[in-house]
Amino acid sequence: MDDSVAPTRSSKRQSIARDAKEDSEDPLVLPIPAATVARMSPSGSLFANMAFAVSYQKREQEKDEVTKAIRDNGGRILEEGFDALFEISKLKEPDAGLMLSAVNKPLGFSALIADEHSRKTKYMQALALGLPCISGQWVLACVSKGAILDWSPYLLCAGQSSFLGNVMKSRVLPRYSAAEANLEMTLDARDKLLEGKSVLMVTSRGKADKRKPYVFLTRALGPSRVEQVGDLSEARTKLGSETWDLLYTDSPKETAAATVFGSANSSGGSKKRKRGPTATKESTPSPKRIRVIDDETMIQSLILGQIMEVQH
Repeated sequence: MDDSVAPTRSSKRQSIARDAKEDSEDPLVLPIPAATVARMSPSGSLFANMAFAVSYQKREQEKDEVTKAIRDNGGRILEEGFDALFEISKLKEPDAGLMLSAVNKPLGFSALIADEHSRKTKYMQALALGLPCISGQWVLACVSKGAILDWSPYLLCAGQSSFLGNVMKSRVLPRYSAAEANLEMTLDARDKLLEGKSVLMVTSRGKADKRKPYVFLTRALGPSRVEQVGDLSEARTKLGSETWDLLYTDSPKETAAATVFGSANSSGGSKKRKRGPTATKESTPSPKRIRVIDDETMIQSLILGQIMEVQH
């Protein structure tokens, strides 16, 4: 039997009030949810094992501040863009998908840091890879709090969508912890707009370097096969003997479609050019029509989140 004296109501109230005061000086202070502050980090290592591409439109001072904050806190800046994370040599192989280089496979969170949406290469890369495009204020807030915060409130829109009448298209991404993210798993889980599709790309001779960003974007969308040809005539010939799902041209798609799928006399050559090797090309039967896309279609598809404008 317990011989201790039972406390009175008054003593209970005083005890509860005393305990509450010891727990918090401010009765309105609530515990910080785990989803808001995912990880507390020692000074200098807040962004350790994270990689960021930075792309600003206007606020150069903030860009410098954000870039310095990332570096000072152990983060990596991808100066040239997200393509630096991958085995670039594999991009020349028709059946090869994007593959993280060995040194980058252990990376955790990766994102595009910006002041607003844009059509710049790094922003488009992030859309294609399914990586968040977030405000630089997220970086500054994390540093201020000394913790990795939830990035979702800082998520920027995808861009201006012509499909939606030139309004801004919001972006929907699965919410996950930046502190616990794994880049390889994030990339594997992304939506791949060209998954299972074969893409024949026209890269005009002398434009190979300029086309590299678009080749990367195409690869990032997960096609089963990508191959490049040097002009529309070569594309016409190849489509006449092989099966492809999409023709991606570096010229306006309407012009390309008329040249590749039109009659022999409308395939880009003059009617007077009927002698020599050219005659063979002009007499090639029109190949079966497939979807034709161009650079604007690619950009608008990334903004929309699905391949659009597939009319021939």
